[in-house]
Amino acid sequence: MGTKRVGLARIEALIENLKRPVIDMNQRRILRASDFTADAYTLTVADSGKIILLDEDAATTITMPAVKTADIGITYTIIETVASDNDRTINTAFNNDYWVGGVANLPTGVEAGSKPFVPAAATNTQITFDDNLQNGAGALGSYVRLTAILAGNTEAGGGAKLVWLVEGVMGTADPNGTGAAIFT
Repeated sequence: MGTKRVGLARIEALIENLKRPVIDMNQRRILRASDFTADAYTLTVADSGKIILLDEDAATTITMPAVKTADIGITYTIIETVASDNDRTINTAFNNDYWVGGVANLPTGVEAGSKPFVPAAATNTQITFDDNLQNGAGALGSYVRLTAILAGNTEAGGGAKLVWLVEGVMGTADPNGTGAAIFT
């Protein structure tokens, strides 16, 4: 009976010869609104890190996941890739989970009265992408990055919490737009 030992060099050579795909751990995954099975989609913790494309001319509602302590740091980027005059909204999971931060609001033609930065108020639960909405925004290329910074409520009616950091750039065709309709 001979020995069944295999040397380290032989094992290394066998492993190096394996055909396997290269996995890029920095590759960002894409989620397309046109692939949603309905006009509404609730993001999950597993969707964290994805870029969500608003890639159809249709009203769409995206709901953020409820945030537990273990979920702090999850992040999503939502970007307008198809121009639309329909409301595409992003809502927090519960009515007392709020946005904090804001977006740069860049009118395509700056005039007196335009507001270049729009902060989220401590009572806002919705972000709206809609380029023809007065004082709104959502031109092609507009985006927000949303990051969970605090554990949120577990049901509606809980205490007020600044759960989601919002940062981004929104373009608008409203030359004197204040951006007041972006956050509600």
